[in-house]
Amino acid sequence: MVTMEYSECLVCGKFSEDGTTHLSCRNDVVPSSFVSVFKYCSLVRSVIRRAKYARREFLGLRIISEAAAEIVKEEFSQMTKYVLIPVPISDERLRTRGFNQVTTITKALSKKTSMVVNTRILLRNVDSRPQYTNNRLDRYDNVKGAFSIRKGHENLVTHGKFLLADDICTSGATLLEASKTLYENGASDVKCFALSRKV
Repeated sequence: MVTMEYSECLVCGKFSEDGTTHLSCRNDVVPSSFVSVFKYCSLVRSVIRRAKYARREFLGLRIISEAAAEIVKEEFSQMTKYVLIPVPISDERLRTRGFNQVTTITKALSKKTSMVVNTRILLRNVDSRPQYTNNRLDRYDNVKGAFSIRKGHENLVTHGKFLLADDICTSGATLLEASKTLYENGASDVKCFALSRKV
């Protein structure tokens, strides 16, 4: 298992000291920062793949999620006003898998910090193709318009601060699109976290 605490600008993919989005890459709908803990290889890759198809909370994912949370807890402990949001999966995929594996990650982060998890705010509108099957440009097209705010939860987004979490970040397209949805609905700040980074 390779620990890396990989910090980069999610927009351009280049190194950033603390994961802060470069000034030249910023606009009104991109996350302010991004950090990942593990390189997506060997054990981490095996655990994430098994967790997605186990149809239950996979113990291995819980263990590496807790390890990741321990690594970033000091950095995230100051984010007391941020709400943790696991990147949602579609209803169809939820029925197939039985649970969203990313909630295991957000539970671990919440346990180590003071952030509250909310799984209701963000909706996945479409069952996009798995991102690993797409090239970089296709990944952005694949998730365009994929997210929306759940009806009746709009007021929770306005002026809110959020930490979006996912299990793996490849191109960053999913996190960027989810961030855009939150910003377009009034969020004041969105940061992103991925358990693993494919490099």
